[in-house]
Parts: sequence; structure tokens; C-alpha cells
Amino acid sequence: MHGQLDPETFVHDLKPAYEALAAMKARNEDDPEEPPRLPIKAVEMVPNVFQVRGLLIDESHVRALLDVLDRGGDLDPITVWRCGQHALLVDGHHRLEAYRRFEVKAKQLVSIPVHWFHGSAKEAMTEAASSNVKARLQMTPEQRYELAWRWTLFGEWSKKEIAERTGVGTSTIANMRKVISALGSEYLEDVTWKKAFREFNGKQITMDDDQIEEMVEQQVISYASRMAKEFSTKLAHNPTIAARTLDRYFGAKGPDVLYLWAEELGLTVTGDRDLDEEDDLPPCPF
Repeated sequence: MHGQLDPETFVHDLKPAYEALAAMKARNEDDPEEPPRLPIKAVEMVPNVFQVRGLLIDESHVRALLDVLDRGGDLDPITVWRCGQHALLVDGHHRLEAYRRFEVKAKQLVSIPVHWFHGSAKEAMTEAASSNVKARLQMTPEQRYELAWRWTLFGEWSKKEIAERTGVGTSTIANMRKVISALGSEYLEDVTWKKAFREFNGKQITMDDDQIEEMVEQQVISYASRMAKEFSTKLAHNPTIAARTLDRYFGAKGPDVLYLWAEELGLTVTGDRDLDEEDDLPPCPF
């Protein structure tokens, strides 16, 4: 019998789960079998180590994948990593979910194509992040922040490495380190970046202009992403409705927004406006 992991590994937070995986891998007790397909029940997940988006499901994406399976097609192989007797999911959460639903619908056992990743626990963890940041299904800004936060707490990578693998700027990661230093890493083990930032906000993080600009830009990306998800291209393709909708939404602030928007577009603006200097910079970057 090849090595087994303590069941708690599958629900532990990042650091203890990672340590359990690394210890198992170091014992060189891996099952040597690497078949090209696996039964769905043979694929296991360690969410806090490999499922960098969390376990939320994008229903529209899963439905699209199910359509492919319903037509008799196969999905791209999911990426799995051998640890003892376990085949752990590194990349392909939505594809695995689609196969699970297809199996229930078909009322028969279904196997799933797999690609075997070879490397250490740390390399498998990096592969999970890299695959998602490349974006088969684009990570949201919130997911990138939380991934960067978990990795900063983990303490195994430099700012540059975390930035490259998560898409979050080094300035934000520097702020994460400030929060960890102030609140303590032990207290923060189960705390999200959103909650930690809000708690620390009363103590005021000192940020330079570049750090503030990065936070504003990430907020812009987040809002633009949410608008695109809600409206698709409907507003972009109907300027009249877009203008009237925004006018209704902004109300008395409309002229200020128009003035600043013109500046963003590089248009010449005549006259000066006395803009409110107390613009709302959210206490959290999402």
C-alpha cells in the first residue's frame, strides 16, 4: 500500500496542508501508476493548496463544458499530481465538475483524461497558480488578491515571485507584509486579505503615490469586470442608453465624472471645475 495522507490534510489551511504534502512526497512512496484517464472519484482536491480561485463555480462555464460532453466530445485533460496513492487536482476544477455532473446525468461511471504533473509540492502549488493566472477562465481581481495574500502569509516566495505568479503588484504585496507584521501571522492564518485590510485600516497603512495608484487601478479593473459580466457589450454598443443610464446613476456628480473622463481620454477641457478632493478611495482594494 502506497502512502496515505491524514484526512485532515484535505481541509487544513495552506501551511499545515502543504507541510503534510511535502512530507509525504519526501518519503518517496508514490504510486508509480500514471494512467491517461482516471475515475472521477479517484481525483481528490486540497482546496487551500491548489484551488487558487476557491471552490466557487462559474455556472455558465460549467454548462458550456457540459454541452461538449453531451455532444460526445472530451474536455482537455485536467492536471493531477501524485502524492502517495493520491491523485490530487492541480488544475481543472470546472472541468472536473462538468464530468461529475455528466456522470450523474449519464447514470454510469465516467473516466476523465488527465495530465500528470511531476515535481515537488512547492512546484505543484506554483503550477496551480500559473495555470490560472494564464487564464483559461480569467481570475477576478479579488481572487488574485486572496491568492497573493495566502502566499505572502506562507512566506516562501519573494515579492517579485508572488507578483509574477498572481498578477498582483509588488507594492500591494509590500502592504500585505506590513499588515502581517502589525497583526501577526498566527492571528491571520484563517483571515482573508479583505478582512485583514479592513481591520488594519484604522491603524493606517502609509502608502506612497505609486501604491495608491495601483490600488485605484485594481479597483477600476474590478468594477469594469463586474460591469462587463452584468452588461456584456450592451452599453458599449448603445451610447445613448449608456449615457442616460450613467446620468441617472451619477446624478449631481455627473459633470465631475464627465470632466475627469475627458481628461482620461486626453480631450481638451475648457474651464476649471472645483472637484471634491474627498474622493472615495475604498478601505479595501475590492
